Amino acid sequence: MTDAAPSRPHPFRRTAPAAAVLAAFFIYTYFVREVPGPDALDIRGATMGTTYQVRAAGSTLSVKDVADLRMEIERYLDGINQAMSTYLPDSEISRFNAHRQPTPFEVSADLVRVTWYALELSRLSNGAFDPTMGPLIDLWGFGHSPPPESPPDPQAVEQARARTGAHLVEVVDGRHLAKARPDVEMNLSAAAKGFAVDGVSLLLADRGLTNTYVEIGGEIVVRGTNPEGLPWRIGVELPQPGAFPGEHIVRVVTPGNQAVAGSGDYRNYHVDDAGRRRSHLIDPVTGYPIDHRLASVSVIAPNCMAADGIATALMIMGPESGPTWIESMPNAEALFVIRMSGGDDKSADGDFEIRTSSGFEAYLAE
Repeated sequence: MTDAAPSRPHPFRRTAPAAAVLAAFFIYTYFVREVPGPDALDIRGATMGTTYQVRAAGSTLSVKDVADLRMEIERYLDGINQAMSTYLPDSEISRFNAHRQPTPFEVSADLVRVTWYALELSRLSNGAFDPTMGPLIDLWGFGHSPPPESPPDPQAVEQARARTGAHLVEVVDGRHLAKARPDVEMNLSAAAKGFAVDGVSLLLADRGLTNTYVEIGGEIVVRGTNPEGLPWRIGVELPQPGAFPGEHIVRVVTPGNQAVAGSGDYRNYHVDDAGRRRSHLIDPVTGYPIDHRLASVSVIAPNCMAADGIATALMIMGPESGPTWIESMPNAEALFVIRMSGGDDKSADGDFEIRTSSGFEAYLAE
C-alpha cells in the first residue's frame, strides 16, 4: 500500500552532523529506546510495505507506558492496513473492489473518510487525483500483475481507463460505499498512508505527548518542538535514486504543527524492453504513465492525508499546471523539483529547477 515519496523528507537536528542523524532515522529494524531525558521515546517498525518512526521529545512515559503505546500504534496501523490495503484479499477495500452489485457496501468509518476526501480532491483537481485507478495500476505492472515487458496494447489501456473515474464511486453514508459499475476498483494508496500518519499523531496527543514526530514511508506530521526545544526541521531531497538519505538535500523546512509529504517519479518505476522508464504515476486522462519534466514535489499542509493526496495530484498535473493549481488550494504550499532537459536518474544537482508556491518560502529554515 505504497505510493513512493521520492522527495523523501527527513528530520534534522542542530547538534549532530546531518548525515549521521539521517542514517540513524532509516534503520529498517524495530526497537523502542527507553532512556531517561528529553528524547526518551523512539519507536520504529514496519507497516504498509515501508517503515514508520514515532518520536516524542520530553516524554515522561514509563517503560510499561511506552510498551503499551507501541502496541496501540501497531494495532492502529494494522487496522488501517486491514481497511485500505489492496494487497490483502480480505481487506475492506479488496472486498469492495470484488463487490459486483450496485447496492451499498458496508465498510469502516475510516475507509469512508478517506474515500470521501479522495473524491473531493478528485473534484478539486479536475480529475488529476483519481482513487479508481486500480485497473490501470495493475495493467502497467504496479499492482498485483508483474511489469509488462512491452507497453500494454492501446485497446487494453482504453478498456482499463473506461473502468476508472471518481464519478463511479459514491459515499452513501458514514458506513457505506457504492459503485456505478461492477468492475470499478479503488486504490487509496495516495491518501491512506497520510491518513495513518495523522491518526498516529492524534493517538500520541491523546496520551499527552505534545512534542512529536510521526513518519510513515517519508510522510510526516510534526507537533511542538524537537528534543532541543526548537521547531522540527525537515529536509527535502533532490530526486537521486540510490543516494544515501540526506546526501542531496535541496531545502530544509520548519513546517510548524503541520504535515510534509512528497511524491515523485524516480523511486517506483519499471524499464520496458525498449529501455523506456515507466513511472508508477499514471495520468487518469490518458491512461499512460506521466511523461513530463516534473521529478518530484513536496507539500506542506495542515494534515498528512491532504499533503499526501495533493502531492500526487501535482505530480500528475506536471510542471506547468501544478504550480498554478496549488495557488488555488488554501493552507497548502509546495516545492517542485523540475528536470531542466529531460534528465534521468543520473541528473546532477545543477540539472534541476527548483520552483515553489507563493507561500512556501515562509517555511524555509534559517
